[in-house]
Amino acid sequence: FKTVFYDIERLREVAEVLLDELNTRCKWSKWQREPRVGPLLLAMLADARAYVDYVDHFEAAMRCIGKCSATSTPLRSFLFQGQMRPESRTLSLCDLMGAPLKRVAEYPRLLEDLLWHTPTEHPDREPLEEAYEKFVELSSYCGGLRVLGQMRR
Repeated sequence: FKTVFYDIERLREVAEVLLDELNTRCKWSKWQREPRVGPLLLAMLADARAYVDYVDHFEAAMRCIGKCSATSTPLRSFLFQGQMRPESRTLSLCDLMGAPLKRVAEYPRLLEDLLWHTPTEHPDREPLEEAYEKFVELSSYCGGLRVLGQMRR
């Protein structure tokens, strides 16, 4: 279990905290007083290690799922049934587990778009630029770890 779902709960917590903070911050009354998301993203980066650790163990998890499902008909059946459930949107377990990796790669593009629409004099501009640079670094680092993990196959 730990090999496949290595610290995924920690990732969920990081994402949940960010979502809660964004929901609170983006309420119209609060947004009018403090229209800033850069500090929230920078705070999230304090937990970037969760993503790094997850990426570092991702390929081992994929190998484990592959080996176990190749030798276990009940597991293959279980995985197929899970994939057919409406909430999985026909995505496999491997696809669903790859979502955090895709998310890390999407943050720089999202921040690029946000910066494009943020005036240079806006109080959120500097924190957004800093968050963008750090997410580019995180995405690049995680991409490198993923390549190394794939080479270990």
